[in-house]
Amino acid sequence: MGKRGPIAKSNAQRRLEGNPSRRPIKEDAVQPARGIPDCPDWLSPEAKEEWARVAPELGRLGLLTQLDMALLAGYCVSCALWRYAQDVLNTQGTTYVTVRGRLEIRPEVAIAKMAAEQMSSLAAEFGLTPASRARLGIATTHKDIDIMEALRNENNNGGN
Repeated sequence: MGKRGPIAKSNAQRRLEGNPSRRPIKEDAVQPARGIPDCPDWLSPEAKEEWARVAPELGRLGLLTQLDMALLAGYCVSCALWRYAQDVLNTQGTTYVTVRGRLEIRPEVAIAKMAAEQMSSLAAEFGLTPASRARLGIATTHKDIDIMEALRNENNNGGN
């Protein structure tokens, strides 16, 4: 089930948009220092590759703190797992024939689905989707490059 009620706005966003309800704006909560956490050593090479692609941009946007390491690592692990499952499905197909001659769906179908859902959920926390960027109050114009689109382009161009 999705989150209920309107999406909470930051105090900065409420001040920019005005305060038509005239309710007092609560003082800003304590904010951890912004910065890019170190990539965990225990990530797989594919997860580290994803970390290297998204962490600098998230840091540039001021969306990362040292406390975000585990959540970002979870996103990167989900991305790597999804990529692994997709590679298997791309090479072996979505079904296989059992030793008894029955056609079965590959386990990687469920793995890919679960990893994509988890990846999408965690991506939204970091503003990696257009809707989540709107909720986070990140300015988006036609000049801004969609982070996920930039990653896809970078992947298709071999990182050049």
